[in-house]
Amino acid sequence: VFKNATHIFDQEDLIRDQLAAVPLISGGAPLMNFSFCDSKAEPCIQVSDLVVGLLGKLHSFLVAEAPDQITAHRNALSGTSLDNALLLRDLIAVSDQTNAAFLSHVAGLKDVEKLDRFLKFEDGAYGS
Repeated sequence: VFKNATHIFDQEDLIRDQLAAVPLISGGAPLMNFSFCDSKAEPCIQVSDLVVGLLGKLHSFLVAEAPDQITAHRNALSGTSLDNALLLRDLIAVSDQTNAAFLSHVAGLKDVEKLDRFLKFEDGAYGS
């Protein structure tokens, strides 16, 4: 999907071995736009792990809660918690505007509506 990007992966032997066993090819030429680094030495991997973990926890929370509970939790946010929710909303919106494939995921419409309910996207639609 991102053949023109540079990908930095954590040192994962299984992934490295799978890529070696089935090389990525585009237009008959091998793609070598990736490398493996120690996550402790690569700040981008550390940030990526943090963001992915946060989004995973958010989606788990949304799936487990009823819509009215999502609204109650959102309305209870204040101070730093509210600021952080707004920052996350804005990060998701800017990422989606930059490249919709960044946010590609599988979620039911009800869960997407809950995300919009919690983060209150200005246009009223998640990832539009």
